[in-house]
Amino acid sequence: MSVPVYAARGPVPFLLRYVRHRLGGHAVVLTAILAAVGCAIGSQYAVKNLVDVLGWQFPPASSLWTAVGVLLALVAGDNLLWRLAGWVAARVFVELSGDLRLDLFEHLSGHAPSYFADRFPGALAGRISTAATAALTIENSLAWTTIPPAAAVVSSIAVLGLVNWHLTAALAAISVVLGLSVRHLAGRGRHLHDRYATRAAGVSGDLMDIVSNIGLVRAFGAAGRERASAPARSRRRDAALRARLSSRSASSTHACRPRRRRESRPLHLAEALSYRALTDEIRRAA
Repeated sequence: MSVPVYAARGPVPFLLRYVRHRLGGHAVVLTAILAAVGCAIGSQYAVKNLVDVLGWQFPPASSLWTAVGVLLALVAGDNLLWRLAGWVAARVFVELSGDLRLDLFEHLSGHAPSYFADRFPGALAGRISTAATAALTIENSLAWTTIPPAAAVVSSIAVLGLVNWHLTAALAAISVVLGLSVRHLAGRGRHLHDRYATRAAGVSGDLMDIVSNIGLVRAFGAAGRERASAPARSRRRDAALRARLSSRSASSTHACRPRRRRESRPLHLAEALSYRALTDEIRRAA
């Protein structure tokens, strides 16, 4: 099935098509991340267990060393699994973006020569690279900034369910409400991300076209005109970037983020949930 047919179905089926091509590697990454989160949650309770054993008046040596061994195993598993996930992802995610870039190039090269007559080749190449980079960014955002916190929250609530189900139900409801609120705030800035992606791709394409035809630009004395028009294009792109960052700051303020280092999370979540820009770039390349 051709690229436009998959792209017409939506961004999620389109990306899943390439994920299925690398299903084994993605399964290893996802399993390692979830297992690492489980080890991190379990290590906290292993520390509590060790403290309880040390609180005994005469703790048996077997119980003491068992508690120490469980804690060390969980800590070692946490670190090893994160490194395994990163090692596999460094290969699989890059290969997925390469597959996407090759398919888009193959589809683009199948067009008639008249298709390229009124289109800039640099802009077309920039859109292909932008689409592949967007897919890589989405996978990295999901793997490192979206799935781990979500899995940690679910695992913590599940463990608390063994202690008090009333508390578990309340925490689950609060988590769902906060998640939906963050998703709503992230979705409100989707048009800003789309506008920035469009203008950034345009600036990149114009620059590539000028550089690839620098001989003609110099021959006709157009270097000054191109240099004079470049700041206007850059200002439009920078204005879109400022609007995008302002939306992120507003979302962070409304979500009441207490720590500074987490203010960028709504932006990552917006990028993970906003696939529209990726679809637009794919359709322009097609």
